[in-house]
Amino acid sequence: MSEEDIIAELYSEGVIRCKGIKITRNAQTIQTHTYILTFNRFQCPSVINMGYLRVRVEKYILSSLRCTKCQKSPL
Repeated sequence: MSEEDIIAELYSEGVIRCKGIKITRNAQTIQTHTYILTFNRFQCPSVINMGYLRVRVEKYILSSLRCTKCQKSPL
């Protein structure tokens, strides 16, 4: 499914944004089966219903960016 289709299907669960996670292996970009969902709530739910499945939801915490030369964070 496209990201727009996922948002449309999960809108009733409070999903307002969806972004698929991609990895690079052997100079090839591969789409994984993991998505970052943004909810229209302050707290994310512990599970959401996707069709006939109940899917566990976990918080996604972005790792901080660091310079590869000096190891300083740009923020």
